[in-house]
Formats: sequence, structure tokens, C-alpha cells
Amino acid sequence: MMTSSQADMLVNRLEVAYEKQLKPDTRQLYIEKLRKLPLTIATKRVEKAINTGQYFPRIAELLNADEDQQNVHVENSWLQTADASYAIYRTFALVEMAEDAYWLYLTVEEFRRQTERQWQETWRQQWSRQKVRELLNG
Repeated sequence: MMTSSQADMLVNRLEVAYEKQLKPDTRQLYIEKLRKLPLTIATKRVEKAINTGQYFPRIAELLNADEDQQNVHVENSWLQTADASYAIYRTFALVEMAEDAYWLYLTVEEFRRQTERQWQETWRQQWSRQKVRELLNG
């Protein structure tokens, strides 16, 4: 299972890819349902939808992908750590960078350091808010 913040990042990715802003209640339902999947499977399904789908995927399409092996569940405690959460956040941030900024990131060390600091600060703020929400919601 994944955290709400991990599911939120996947829903963000879908919204960006399909240039569609979900209504808040619909978005929350996507997050709630995606949380039931292991992060690796959900990420794979979201990426497949983005790469092959013409339309924004329905929840059922993400939850019931035919080609997945139904009895395979790999438990990976690392995925529940802050390091994993930041790694996923950073991966999405890199993919979403404009091409010119990406090349600066690759070639200019000071730009890379600055960008990493900014990402870490943004991630810390988002991650801490998410942790507080999880603690309050039990």
C-alpha cells in the first residue's frame, strides 16, 4: 500500500499528462482508491495509461489492469520511508522540468545544487503536512 502523498503525486502526474484538472471530490476518490495498490504497481499502471491511453483513465482501469499478475505482491519497506518518498518526488520533478532547465540541471553544478535545495524544501513541506494529516486521521 502507498501513502496519500504518493497517490497524490500519481494523480498529479495524470492531470499534467492529460491536461485535465479533476474536481476535488473526484481527485480525492482517485487518491483513496490508488492507495490500495502497492506503489510500484500503481506507478506502472499510471505510466502505462500516460504512454498508451488517449483519455484520462477511469479508476477501474487503474485498479484492474489485466496484464498484472494478481498474486504477486512484493513488500518493500523502503517504499514507506522518507527517502523513497523524496526519490519519487524528485523523479517526477525531473520529468516535469522544461527542456532548457533540464539541460542546465545536467550541465551547471550551481543550478543543480540550487534546484535540489528547492526541491528538498518543497518536498519537506509537503511531506510534513502529509504526515500530520496521516497522524490525525489515524
